[in-house]
Amino acid sequence: MSLPPTPTPPSSVPLRVGMGYWGVYFILKGMLYAQGSIDFHPLENLAFALALLIPVRGLVPVIIRQAAAGLAGLGLLYYDSWLPPFAQLQANLSAVSGFSLTYLLELAGRVLDWHSVAVAVVVFSTYRWVASYLRLGAFIVIGLFGLWLVPLLPWELGSTAAATAPTANANSPRKNADPTNPEQQLTAFFASEAQRKVRFEPLTDTAQPFDILMLHLCSLAWDDLKKVNLADHPVLSRLDMVFTQFNTATSYSGPAVLRVLRANCGQQPHAALYGPAADGCFLFSGLKRVGFENTVLLNHDGEFEHFLSQVQSDPALAMPIQSLAGLPAPLRSFDGSPIYSDEAVLGRWLTQRAANPARRVASYYNSISLHDGNRLATGNTPSNLDESYRLRAKSLLDQLDRFFDLAEKSGRRMVVVLVSEHGAALRGGKMQFSGLRDIPTPAITHVPAAIKVIGSGFTPMEPIKVAHPTSYLALSHVLSNMLKDSPFGGKSDLRPYLVNLPTTQPQVAETDNFVLLNTEQQAWMRPAKGVAWQAFQP
Repeated sequence: MSLPPTPTPPSSVPLRVGMGYWGVYFILKGMLYAQGSIDFHPLENLAFALALLIPVRGLVPVIIRQAAAGLAGLGLLYYDSWLPPFAQLQANLSAVSGFSLTYLLELAGRVLDWHSVAVAVVVFSTYRWVASYLRLGAFIVIGLFGLWLVPLLPWELGSTAAATAPTANANSPRKNADPTNPEQQLTAFFASEAQRKVRFEPLTDTAQPFDILMLHLCSLAWDDLKKVNLADHPVLSRLDMVFTQFNTATSYSGPAVLRVLRANCGQQPHAALYGPAADGCFLFSGLKRVGFENTVLLNHDGEFEHFLSQVQSDPALAMPIQSLAGLPAPLRSFDGSPIYSDEAVLGRWLTQRAANPARRVASYYNSISLHDGNRLATGNTPSNLDESYRLRAKSLLDQLDRFFDLAEKSGRRMVVVLVSEHGAALRGGKMQFSGLRDIPTPAITHVPAAIKVIGSGFTPMEPIKVAHPTSYLALSHVLSNMLKDSPFGGKSDLRPYLVNLPTTQPQVAETDNFVLLNTEQQAWMRPAKGVAWQAFQP
C-alpha cells in the first residue's frame, strides 16, 4: 500500500501574483479624473495595468515586482496629477528643504483629509468583496483600453481640431482671432500687447511735485478676502480708484515683480520676462528719467528665491533696501526668517522721506506678511489655515489703515499704488489643493489693485470702481496722466485720469507649467510646453 504524498509546506508553495489590489488604485484614479482632480494618460495607465497582469512566481520575484510596481504607481500618479513636473520639484528641493517641519505637516494635511480616507476605505472594501466573485483585472484593462482608443476615433479628432490647430498668421489683429481657437487668440493677444506702451513725458519746472509709493503685497486676492470675510475692511473704502477686474497674469512672486516693474509695456509671455526688457518698459527707470529719486523697502530680507535680485532687475532699483535694524518682527516666515511689521517699515520710510530734500521720490515696497506658512513669532498661530490667514490679513489691512492716517497727518503729497502679487489660493479647487498656485486660476490672479491720493490740494470723493479687465499697463497709464496734470491742484474727481484707459482682454495668466486663457465666452488651459487646450472649469 502506497503512502499518500507528503504535503508541501506552506512556505514553499510558489507564489503567483496578478493585478490583485492594484485594481483599487485604478478605480480611485478614475474617480479623481471624473471629478477633474487629476489628469489621466490612458496609454501609460494601460501599459502599467498590462504589466501588472503578467504572472510572477516565487517569493523574491514577487517582492521585487511589488516594490517596482509601487514606485511606478506613485510616479504615474504624480504624472497624472496637476502638480508641477518632477524635474521642477527637483530643482526646488533646496527651497523645500528650508520649510519648517510644522509647515510640511500642514501641507500634507491639505492633501489628505478624512473624507478622502473614508472614500478609499469604501472602495477597497467593495473591491475586495466583488473580487471574490469576478476577475476585475480584465474589466479594468478593457476600460483603460477604451479610454485610450476613444480619442483616436475619427469623430473625436474632428471635434478637437479647432482647439489645437496652429494659427495661420502670428501677427493677425486680436479682433480677427478665431474665438474657438485658443492658440490663435493667445498668439494674437501677445502680438497686440507688444505694440502697447506708456511713456512718461518730461516734467516742467512748474509741475507740482509729489511722491509715488508702490505697495506690492504678496498673497492677497479678492477671493481670499471673501473667504475670510474681509472684503469690506474699512481701508478698502479709503482707496480712491479700485480696479476690480485686475489680472496679475501670474500666480507666483518672482514673475509678479518682473511684471509690475515692466508695467510701462503691454503684457509679455512668461518666458520673455527672463530676458532683456524692451526699451522704456521699466516703470521706475521711467520715473527716474523724469526726475524721481528711487528707494527700495521690503519687510523681509529678500533672499528667498533671489527675490531682491529680481527687484533690482529694474536698473533704477539696483540699490540696497531700507534698513530693517531695530524694527519689530511679529511674524516668522515658513523658513524661520523674520518678517517685519508693515506699519513700522512704512513709518520709517515716511520719517526718512521727511529728511530727504529730493523733490520727488518713487519707492517700491514689498510685503510678504500674508505668505503661506507664516507664523506668529509668539507661537500662538491658529492651526486652521483660514483662521491664520484672517488674523494676518486683518492685521495687514489695519496697519495700512493706520499708515494712511500717518501719511495724511504728515502733509506730504503722495500717490499710493496698491497692487497684490497674486492670491493665497485659500479656497483651493479640484485641480490643486489649498495653497497650491501652479495653475494660475482667476481666483488667484484677480487681485486688489488701487490708487490712493494723499495730501493737500486733493479732496477725496467716493471710490471709483473700474470694472473693465485691466492689468499693469492701466496703472502706468493713470500715473502718466497724473504726471501731466497733478491731482493736487484742487481736484476731487479722478475720472479724467481714466480716459483712454488700456484694458486687457482676453485675460492671460502663465506659470512655468501652465497657460490659462480667459475670454468672455470660455476659459481655456494647456500645459505651457504643450499644444492641447482644454476647457477650464474652476
